[in-house]
Amino acid sequence: MALKLTGDLSERAWAISQSMDEPAWAKRERRVGRLVTGGLGLPSPKEEKWRRTDLGRLGLDLGQIKAPAPALLEPVAITGDDQVAWRLPTAVAADMPLCQAMCRLPEPEDLLEALHRALWSDGVLVDLPAGYESPAPLRIHLPTPLAYGSVFYILLVHAGEGSRGTIIIEDEDDSSDGPEGPRLSYTHVELKAAAGAAVNVLLQHRRQGLAYDFLRLRAHLQSDSALDFTAVAHAHPGVFRAGMEAVLGGPGASARARFLYTAGEKSVYPTHLDLGGTIWHQNVRTRSRLVMRGVLAGEARAVLRGFADVQKNAAGSEAYQHMQSLLLDRRARADSIPALKIDENDVKAGHATAAGPLDREQLFYLQSRGLDLATARRLMVAGFFAPVLADVPADLAALAQRALGLVAEEAIA
Repeated sequence: MALKLTGDLSERAWAISQSMDEPAWAKRERRVGRLVTGGLGLPSPKEEKWRRTDLGRLGLDLGQIKAPAPALLEPVAITGDDQVAWRLPTAVAADMPLCQAMCRLPEPEDLLEALHRALWSDGVLVDLPAGYESPAPLRIHLPTPLAYGSVFYILLVHAGEGSRGTIIIEDEDDSSDGPEGPRLSYTHVELKAAAGAAVNVLLQHRRQGLAYDFLRLRAHLQSDSALDFTAVAHAHPGVFRAGMEAVLGGPGASARARFLYTAGEKSVYPTHLDLGGTIWHQNVRTRSRLVMRGVLAGEARAVLRGFADVQKNAAGSEAYQHMQSLLLDRRARADSIPALKIDENDVKAGHATAAGPLDREQLFYLQSRGLDLATARRLMVAGFFAPVLADVPADLAALAQRALGLVAEEAIA
């Protein structure tokens, strides 16, 4: 009988640990997750950060989901410089010191985090040495689970002093036909950038069929280091929740995040998108910019959350948030929740939100010039995304535009 996520996890967690030949410290980390699963439940809508995403009402039933079976999945694939990236099971088995230092994840706060801690089975360790400059983007392909299956990944990224690197995370179905049954995935990305380092990250997320997918990126940035994160997501039936948390710990550190999304696939299941960005400004001259822009059709719902905490003594810092959604149907809905906490006087900060339909006058004008309705809508959607795409780093702009063009076509159709 297949082991279910709500059952006894000891057997499967132990089997995963044994298959990796984990050292003692890794077994202890996995044991932390296994021990707390019994006392935790799904994230509760009573918590502010989950208030508009009730996983129970959105159909997530862990009793239907099987525990990970690594033997049934393709391994994570890495394309690029093999001198700076390793599959995480290999790095753990080799007891690499950097791996041990970065694998200490935060204490689980809910059942999903605990399951991830206990049952992760694959991932990647990236170590960019001081002064390193990536000759080409490093691609990480994450295989997706089968019907009624689950998968848990850990991605660790260390950028040494003055290094430069670009990482593409491909979290996409390999087939155009979705499996008949729900799936669950949880990916945790831990990133640390030393002084003067710069890391660009592009996430491409796309699913077919019913899925519950979660991604958490945590970054700690030292003096004059920079993170540029772009996520392009096609929200499928079920839930896609992605969040970036950045600690700007050194003077001059900066974080930019763009979430570009579409949702509205016809399904008997709800389509729910939950995106968040949280930035802590802990030092002088730190900068953050959070942009969320997307298109919602059908009965799709998006929850957009932003929080910037500019702490005392973070003089000269800047924090901006901008959230905008196009609603192609009356039943589509976007909830924007920007927030700023400022404890310093010498700061530039602001936020703006907007949600509404396509401009009827512009649509009428394009049709009066000979365009049919579908073509006019596509042009207006392309123009809606254009300013944000123009800001994507040059080595990722074409990929982001191609990924966004594909999912935008489906949302409009």
